Amino acid sequence: MDLPVLIENYMFNHQIKVLSILDESKEHITFRTSAAFPLYRYLKISHILQHQIKGRWNDIKLEDKKVQERLF
Repeated sequence: MDLPVLIENYMFNHQIKVLSILDESKEHITFRTSAAFPLYRYLKISHILQHQIKGRWNDIKLEDKKVQERLF
């Protein structure tokens, strides 16, 4: 499974390399990266990218006008 283009662009722009996809379901994709806090997940339905820091999932703001239009 490939990551959505929005996520690939985010990782490229922040110079983070995706090392492996750990889990994929209908709801999310969890993957390991080269970042200081390497675990990320993308929630497919809500289009939210999160990273895990000290056991907590934190949202990352993505610049996606399509998602923003759907929310408002």
